[in-house]
Amino acid sequence: MRASVISAVLLFAVLTIVFSSAGWLSGFFQTLYDISNALPGDINTAEEADVQRVENKWKSGKTAVLLFFDKAEIDSIDKAVNDLVSAYSGRDGEKYKAARNDLIYEIKQVSDMIKIKAENIF
Repeated sequence: MRASVISAVLLFAVLTIVFSSAGWLSGFFQTLYDISNALPGDINTAEEADVQRVENKWKSGKTAVLLFFDKAEIDSIDKAVNDLVSAYSGRDGEKYKAARNDLIYEIKQVSDMIKIKAENIF
């Protein structure tokens, strides 16, 4: 009987960790998407604080996200964030717009992996 109780407690603990992690990841990427999507498409109307907000949000959660995803997927978002900051710093409008769009795309790709769908399970 003791083994059954211990097994049930361990199962409950693992399920709690899995579902709470999925919830945190979903919220993190939704917030990152919202911040990135709110960036103006034109560099002339974009502000440094907005670009910094995206970079800071990504840096604040990157280490935790690395625990749950393949490094290659995270590197794609990291590159997109760095390209966005670089394009803004260089005041290159075309690169800024492309980097913004790439970042939004990469966030959508990773966010889609969190969802419970048949293609994500098999």
